Amino acid sequence: VPVVIASDLTYETRNVEPILALVKTVLLPGGVCFLTDQDRTPAPVLRQRLGELGFKYDREMVRAGEPGGDRVKGTLYRIRVV
Repeated sequence: VPVVIASDLTYETRNVEPILALVKTVLLPGGVCFLTDQDRTPAPVLRQRLGELGFKYDREMVRAGEPGGDRVKGTLYRIRVV
C-alpha cells in the first residue's frame, strides 16, 4: 500500500517488532507510514529498531485534543522503507 496510518500502537515494547514487520511487508517503495506515539516507554526502542531495520524516518512533536480542553502530547513519525 502507498500509505499506512497507525496511532497509539506502541504502548508496549512487545508491539514494536510486529508493527515494524507489518510496515516493512505492506508499504510500497516510495510510500509512507504515519505513526503517532504518546512518547511512552517503548519510544527509544522504536527509534532504535527503525534505524536497525533500515527505515528512513523523521519525527515531529504534535499535540491533539480539543482547543481549550485536554491536550495530549506525542510524536508523529513519518516512516519510509529505504
